[in-house]
Amino acid sequence: MTRSAAWAMLIGTALLSGCADKTVDIRRELISTRDDLGQSQRRIVELQSQLEQCQNQVQTLTNLGDERLQDVYLVQRVEIGRRSSGVNTDDQEGDDALRVYVEPIDQFGHVIKAAGAITVRLFDLAAPPDTLIGECVLTPKEAGPLWTGSFTGSYFMLTCPWNRPPTVDEITVRVEFTDYATGKTFTAQRVVKAQPSRAR
Repeated sequence: MTRSAAWAMLIGTALLSGCADKTVDIRRELISTRDDLGQSQRRIVELQSQLEQCQNQVQTLTNLGDERLQDVYLVQRVEIGRRSSGVNTDDQEGDDALRVYVEPIDQFGHVIKAAGAITVRLFDLAAPPDTLIGECVLTPKEAGPLWTGSFTGSYFMLTCPWNRPPTVDEITVRVEFTDYATGKTFTAQRVVKAQPSRAR
């Protein structure tokens, strides 16, 4: 074998070795790409399924029309329960707060449990000009646990203390209820009796 032939064989062997290594790398890359492609295809199928579900929901709501809202129980007004009254929370003489029963009413005249923010303000109209003597503000999360439903009725039961004792036994209560379903705010007002201690 001539020297040229030997060099040719060495070069050919090196090239073959390099090609073999490169072939392995290419095969690995092809396998990885095929796996990624499979995952992408499965994800496409999932997204198509989700899209079809959303489109079906939109179509269903469209077919129902705006009249569907008439069949949903929504707050139409708010009332202050007649059982609202003064309450003693500290065992000292006389009342020091009001127990206020807040009743959201739907379009059928029924009391319903609705998520919303509640603000209660207490006024002593006999002591102007600063007639506001108490205020309680609750978020829907805070108001939720105060809901009570029993044979005596259904309502949010709030205990709102006053900052200073009223000068009379009749306190004007104003309630604001902001319904989270519609964003509407409803108000109610009622005179509530209490027995505050004049010595406080």
